[in-house]
Amino acid sequence: FPGSHLPWLFIGMEHLRTKSPLLAQQCLECARSLMPTDPHIYNELGVVAYQRKEYGRACELLLQALRLSGAPQEGFCANLGHAFLKCKAYDRALMAFQQAHRLNPRCASVLSGMAFALQLQDRPDQAIEHYHKSLSIHRDDAFAAEMLNYAVQEASERSCSMNVYDPF
Repeated sequence: FPGSHLPWLFIGMEHLRTKSPLLAQQCLECARSLMPTDPHIYNELGVVAYQRKEYGRACELLLQALRLSGAPQEGFCANLGHAFLKCKAYDRALMAFQQAHRLNPRCASVLSGMAFALQLQDRPDQAIEHYHKSLSIHRDDAFAAEMLNYAVQEASERSCSMNVYDPF
């Protein structure tokens, strides 16, 4: 692979996996200098920014990955959804998760992301439906199970408050 960006990309991905974001960033920047149009580099740089709690930068990099990819990829869209959630851009997060879902309808984590975005938009009934779909695929998902409980509680509180008789 002399002159190829791929070894730098893969080493950067491995550093990300082992929770070494600084080393990952250095390797990924080397990869980007060799191949500035590879969308996978921007996706991984977006993940680094996300791990460093630079959520706005993560969104920029992940959007760049999508622009460069030509066709949306599930992982890019899902990562972008999570970054948008952190930026409190819930509508955009939901759209990113929906795109990921269209690409892979059987991905439990994408369904959980959609459900969480819906829950944060104060749409607990729709969130419940998506948490159930997620848990039907991956029943041991602790996040989905816990958030489902919260969504059910929110929905029941909402229906109780709507049923309270107020003569005035």
